[in-house]
Amino acid sequence: MGTYDDKQFKNLWPSLPEFREVMEGYYKYMEAVASEVMEIVAVTLRLPRNYFKSKMDNHLTALRISYYPKIEGFEGTPPDTTPTPEIIRAGAHSDWGTITILYVKDDIPGLQFLDQKTSIWHSVQAPPGSFIINIADLLSRWTNNKWKSTIHRVIADPIHQERLSFAFFNHPNSSALIECIPSCLQEGEKPKNAPITSGEYLKLKFEAIQTNR
Repeated sequence: MGTYDDKQFKNLWPSLPEFREVMEGYYKYMEAVASEVMEIVAVTLRLPRNYFKSKMDNHLTALRISYYPKIEGFEGTPPDTTPTPEIIRAGAHSDWGTITILYVKDDIPGLQFLDQKTSIWHSVQAPPGSFIINIADLLSRWTNNKWKSTIHRVIADPIHQERLSFAFFNHPNSSALIECIPSCLQEGEKPKNAPITSGEYLKLKFEAIQTNR
């Protein structure tokens, strides 16, 4: 689900009672949440509160519902044990946009993030009724990698084997230029990434998936 609404990118809706109405309402609500979070990001980076507004007024954001079914015969592994390949539900990756806002139904565990300094994986479980927010690639590039993309994965939990999550992938306008924000560049420091538009970056990521790069 995203802001595209032409024939090429039209959403396909299942024939479930009120499903579309509920999900479109949730999408609108998450747009407002993401907007508030990006205002907080702007103030934290010593920028005007509305700095990102013009860069996200025609955003490419998508909402994805992920269902992880029960694994028959799964008995679980201790949390400090390296998970075997068959119980990794989503492999290690970072998201592509600015932030990802995640809601997990019933707060079922399974999400882990990587401490990039120690290479240790840590489990994440949000308090009931709250969201988990990840920093994604483009926000990392905007901050000259001072705010690092969250490397994360999902594994099968030893107790709860079924999981449902709602991920709101906030992505700027296709034409938004992603380059180092001046307040993130110290004297004598150079930008670590070349400028790129949001749409160009998204295209590169899709191409990398298609060619297994």
